[in-house]
Amino acid sequence: MDYGKLFTKAWRYFWRYKILWLFGILNRCQTFSINVSDNSAASQIAMARLERWASDPVVGIAIALFGLSIFLLMLILSPIGQMGIIRVTTLAETGEEEMTWERIFADGWGIFWRLLALSLLIGFIAAIAWIVLFGAPFIALAALIIRDAGVSNASDVGAAILGAFILVFLFSLCIFLPVSFLLTPFLQMSRIALVNERTGLWNALRNGWRMYRKHFGALLLLTVISLALRFFLVLLAAPVAVMFVLGIPLWLQLLLILFGFLLFGWFSAFGESLWALAYLDLRPQAARAGEGIGTATG
Repeated sequence: MDYGKLFTKAWRYFWRYKILWLFGILNRCQTFSINVSDNSAASQIAMARLERWASDPVVGIAIALFGLSIFLLMLILSPIGQMGIIRVTTLAETGEEEMTWERIFADGWGIFWRLLALSLLIGFIAAIAWIVLFGAPFIALAALIIRDAGVSNASDVGAAILGAFILVFLFSLCIFLPVSFLLTPFLQMSRIALVNERTGLWNALRNGWRMYRKHFGALLLLTVISLALRFFLVLLAAPVAVMFVLGIPLWLQLLLILFGFLLFGWFSAFGESLWALAYLDLRPQAARAGEGIGTATG
């Protein structure tokens, strides 16, 4: 796999097809959130009033429903963004110049639900794995500490439980992070196979696993490159986070939030296009499947 060629194509498509920016924002906007705060007296008064309103059960329920609706909206937007980026990149590889919504989302409704199901399945498995690796050991260790006859007072119990929490958390991270790193190429290939080949969930996972096993080294190196790009993005965002902590004016906070949406969206568009191009490069027959995008009826 020619990584230089992949980067060149991803960059060219990124600048040629601005619609990728929109899909990138849809895919990653839920990962960018900064609490807007202003140290002015008016802002403090408004926050005090909001706290009083939140004590009302009706207002509390309304806030909870609003938060749930935002979560569901983000849950829907992310698969749309992923599907859009993959389709635009695939169409660009087939020589398509004009990107229309009808062509991008042709026969996309069924794929959307499968992609959403895949995301929920991955999230469910990750949650179960985290409970097994962290929750169960921590509860067991905390129970042993509480039952320990040598611990005589509440402060000692609290300190011991906190130490157990940190120990188990670090232990679980030592397992969870490497496993996530190793499985990232498999999940990416499965998503792209689901969108490009218009297959079922099980077949997408099976095709992704086959590509993962056959091209393990090349895909793992691409994962390392993607993580390096993410690290670079974090370095760019670090000064912005420091400015928020220092309490910059409200108008500047809103401006930085807008810039953050664009920055994360741009990175998502470029990064996901890179994975889609890698899929097409390692599985040439997938490009022929992409030629049918837009010809099928929804």
